[in-house]
Amino acid sequence: MRRILLALAVLIVITAVAAPAVLLWSALFTSDGLQFVLRHLPQQLGPVRLTITGVSGTVSRGLTIERVEIEHELVHITLTGIEGRIALRPLVLQTIRVAHGKVQNALIEVKRRTKPSIPGPTNFLPAWLIINVEDGQVGTAKLT
Repeated sequence: MRRILLALAVLIVITAVAAPAVLLWSALFTSDGLQFVLRHLPQQLGPVRLTITGVSGTVSRGLTIERVEIEHELVHITLTGIEGRIALRPLVLQTIRVAHGKVQNALIEVKRRTKPSIPGPTNFLPAWLIINVEDGQVGTAKLT
C-alpha cells in the first residue's frame, strides 16, 4: 500500500512538472499550439479589447499576422501585414524582443477623452511588460 501511494505521488509530481513544459513547448514550437493559445486568449483585457486574426507560423521560427486591432477608450490601433520573429529567451524575463519586424499598414486613431483623467501617467501596457524591436519597418502609417 505504501509503495502504491509513493508511486502515485511521484506520478503526480512528474505530471505537474511535465504537463506545463509540454504545453509551453507546443505553444512556442508548433503552429497548432500557437492557434490553441490564441483561441484561449481573452479578447477583453481590462479596458482594452484585442482582436488578432490570420496568424500563421510559429513563435520560434517566425510569425505572420494578417490583422491586429486594439481598442481602448483613448486610442484605436489597427495593424495589418505583420511579420516578425520573437526571441524566446527574453520571454522568461517578460520581455518581447523582436530582432526584425515588419508592419505593412499602421492606423492609429486617437479618441477624445470621455471621462476625466486620473492623476498620474496613462498606462497602455502592463508595467511589467517590455517590448523591444531592434529593427522595425512600417510600410505606411496614419495618425488621426
